[in-house]
Amino acid sequence: QQKIAGVVRRLVQEFDVAGVYVDQVGSQPPALCTDRSHNHTLLGGNYWRMGYRRMLELSRVRRAADQPYGVLVTEENAEAYMDQVGGYLLLEGYANFTVGSFSAVYGGYAITMGSIFMPVELTQDPRVFQAHVARMLVFGSALGWMSLGDSNDMLELLLQPQYRPQLLFLRTAVQHRRRAVKYLVYGRMLRPVRLTTPVPVIPSRGTYYRAVDYPAVLTGAWLEGPVPNSASAFPSVLVLMANAHSEALEVGLSLDLSRYELPASPLGYSLHRHDLEGDAVLLGTYSALVGYALTLQPREIVALVMQPIMPSLPATHPRPVLSSSPAPVARNASPVAVNASANASVSQSPVPTSRSGLGVGGTLLVLSVVCGAVGLCCAALFQRIINPEVTASDAFQIVLSGISHWLHTKVWTPEPPQRPEETPGSEEEDDELFAYSDDDFL
Repeated sequence: QQKIAGVVRRLVQEFDVAGVYVDQVGSQPPALCTDRSHNHTLLGGNYWRMGYRRMLELSRVRRAADQPYGVLVTEENAEAYMDQVGGYLLLEGYANFTVGSFSAVYGGYAITMGSIFMPVELTQDPRVFQAHVARMLVFGSALGWMSLGDSNDMLELLLQPQYRPQLLFLRTAVQHRRRAVKYLVYGRMLRPVRLTTPVPVIPSRGTYYRAVDYPAVLTGAWLEGPVPNSASAFPSVLVLMANAHSEALEVGLSLDLSRYELPASPLGYSLHRHDLEGDAVLLGTYSALVGYALTLQPREIVALVMQPIMPSLPATHPRPVLSSSPAPVARNASPVAVNASANASVSQSPVPTSRSGLGVGGTLLVLSVVCGAVGLCCAALFQRIINPEVTASDAFQIVLSGISHWLHTKVWTPEPPQRPEETPGSEEEDDELFAYSDDDFL
């Protein structure tokens, strides 16, 4: 414990590194012990986990008194250390019919990253490399962890001119992930998107992994999560579609919106396509079932966003939901620490108070009378003027949902906890393929 903590402390404080990778903590199972002189159950006990937790606690050091903590990353994704590490390096877990169960359960609490890349993925069939990157993206992992000049020489191989299309595909995937931080980092993975058209298979053979057959089109659906220092009126779902093939493919998809945790909306749901420039194009509006067909160009990645249509957010006026400048997150805090801090701040004032100065009881009494009258009037007006096809009960429900949202955000919501500010990075476009900012780790 002291040895590892001392090495981490020296790297962070003397060499000014932003983070340290501690190998094997999250990958190796506990060694069974039968020594009766130890203070634990024979062939059992929690000594292994508690020993590692103590080591990680000692390794959490700051670069300076006024600087954030250094980030700790470990191999694989054992849940027991999730609150003490800033990232999990996912090296294994590649097989046929793999699903993103870890991202579905721990999305918003754990950051995953990396994989094992082998030169044969490029030299034998570059499509395998593209499928490898695409699956990391749709599963929410931070992209990369290529070797830096070791015996595999993966990075040097990737920089050769004949593999420039694969390098550009990697850069595009990184850019999409950066714009989708509110989903892929703070959100949670949902059930896979069902494709209604058959797609080719990309076989992977002779690599570090067992034989794997990748679908040429990989998809992932993510529910928007709560981002610190930002507010979202209504949750939305991001659908990523990546064509790992070197040819254009016709793809159809089918979505049952009732299975994607979106709130009910009598007006239906909008489907927008977002590009890397921040523009959104409305593709259509749907009631419950979404059926859509598109052509994916070679190595193309498409980002689709679904969200409920509300009176304040008409389908013809898309809300920008993907941002190239996500809210900064302190380097010393994983999503678990951020959530815990926010919960602690709220728990100090368990009884909500009104920002208007009234007590909670008085506010509720006055607003219940006012909202009831206003709701009935607005519902009648909405039904007669804005949309006569909506029934009176649906119109009243829409108006009440809008009033409820206003009360929640403007009256009863406590002030968000203060977070340390960070200097934002430059927004200028860099011509270098591997020009990353501090936020790119997310």
